[in-house]
Amino acid sequence: MTLNPDNERTPHEVEAETAAYLVAKRTGLLPRSEGYLDGYQCALGCLDLHRILKVASKVEKHLGLPVPAYRIFA
Repeated sequence: MTLNPDNERTPHEVEAETAAYLVAKRTGLLPRSEGYLDGYQCALGCLDLHRILKVASKVEKHLGLPVPAYRIFA
């Protein structure tokens, strides 16, 4: 992951990490990024939850993973 000039993660980078975390968690894997993402709780207001969920669903679909009917973003 590339750092921006101020040596901080951009919201898009944190959104991408969050989407990857969701995909891993939903498939039964134990992602190790909880601690990393926990450090960005203060940035939650800057993140686009809709985009995170939509990207996670697209990744799952692209990988051919089953998408339960209760998911909003298929």
